[in-house]
Amino acid sequence: MSRALSRPMSDFFKAAHEKTGVRFGFDAAVTRINGSDGRAISVEAANGEIFPADLVLVGVGVVANDELAAQADFR
Repeated sequence: MSRALSRPMSDFFKAAHEKTGVRFGFDAAVTRINGSDGRAISVEAANGEIFPADLVLVGVGVVANDELAAQADFR
């Protein structure tokens, strides 16, 4: 949340989620989502750590390649 909130606010919300049992794995490379019948039961990270899961939320980010648009200066 650091792009939208201050560090203290980000830390506050992280701690609030952790109190309810949420575990965060920042910068963890996911190698596998384990489960069956369309239901996830755990997530495996590249370092071998396994996170039990009731729900898996995947956030995918991209950086736009806007160089051509910037050069065109199209408005």
